[in-house]
Amino acid sequence: MSRDRYAPGAEPGSGAVPYLQAADLEVLQSRVVATGAAAPEIIKEPGIHLLKITDPNGQLIEFFKLTGK
Repeated sequence: MSRDRYAPGAEPGSGAVPYLQAADLEVLQSRVVATGAAAPEIIKEPGIHLLKITDPNGQLIEFFKLTGK
């Protein structure tokens, strides 16, 4: 597919947000901090915890952990 044909003017990384299941959000959070970046907040909602990380290219990536509570 051609970006010029199907998505003229679109910026790379501005499309879908990856939504990935993770076993340990605290480990991912620690890895982000180890790079020197600010620690993203773990969002705790009933039944699910979320961690939203922006990669070096500005792409948002969301990790989730199902808690069952």
